[in-house]
Amino acid sequence: MYAESDRRFQNLEMKVGVFLALSLIGLIVVLIYLGFENDVFTSRYKLVFTVDRGTGFSVGMPVKLSGFRIGRIDDIRLNDDARVDISMDIDREYSRWIRQDSVARLGTEGLVGDAILEVTAGSKNSPELIDGDRIHFEPSKSLEQHVSDIAEKIQPVLLEVRDIIGYIDDPAGDFKQSLQNINNLTGELRGTRGRVDNLLDATSTDIAALLRQADHTFNSLDQTLKRVDTILGSAEGDVPQILEKVNTTLGNLEKISTDLRSASDKVVPRLPGIVERADKAIDGAGTLVDSANNMWLFSSDAPAPEPQIFKSDSHD
Repeated sequence: MYAESDRRFQNLEMKVGVFLALSLIGLIVVLIYLGFENDVFTSRYKLVFTVDRGTGFSVGMPVKLSGFRIGRIDDIRLNDDARVDISMDIDREYSRWIRQDSVARLGTEGLVGDAILEVTAGSKNSPELIDGDRIHFEPSKSLEQHVSDIAEKIQPVLLEVRDIIGYIDDPAGDFKQSLQNINNLTGELRGTRGRVDNLLDATSTDIAALLRQADHTFNSLDQTLKRVDTILGSAEGDVPQILEKVNTTLGNLEKISTDLRSASDKVVPRLPGIVERADKAIDGAGTLVDSANNMWLFSSDAPAPEPQIFKSDSHD
């Protein structure tokens, strides 16, 4: 009676039915979502490969192609040859890239990421793999193998480093000798620098003395120039008189040269007559000397000359 009069209990059966229906719908949606997540509704086909050891493989491990998830490992089992058969479920939509020359490798996502099975894309000329076919597996090196390879590569380098260190540490080696030579050269350079410093100091002293002497010379020259200026200033007033005297002297010289020219003009025409008379006088003197030499008075061997009559050269 009370339940029938309470509004909360009215249509209770319908409310419960709606709740159950919504819950069932939500459950179905979740199941469908999980099915899509787990590729339950995706068409697949199986590929198989065999390995010597199953280390690193696990059921549900993702299978990727060029970084895209294309399937997962479905089954891992030991065969009659004590080898491991691994089966993969591959989404059929990716089958066109997986061909007979495709290779499966075990790897990781990044350096320390989760383990994945990486499948390479095959060539277009190679046929596609179908359900149940085997794909070639290429084993990848483990961490221990990588470390071993690195150690093998590093070992020769370490040996060379050891030899280099021994060569450097050898007291009689070239390196030590070179260091010793460098030390000796450094000491010699220090001595050379000291001598250069002393030379620079002496040069600086000489330069200072030369500068002082040059300063004194410049001062003396300045005083001399001042005296010259004073002399030129005092002589400036006498210059016109000196020029006037020079002009007068030049005039006198010109007059003298004119008189000399006139005298030469008068004397030159008479020179031939004077020269001719001088020649005649010289000839007469020569004749007179010869006559005197031939006179008996001056020569004891010569006979007395006969009296001769000399022609006179007179103007009478």
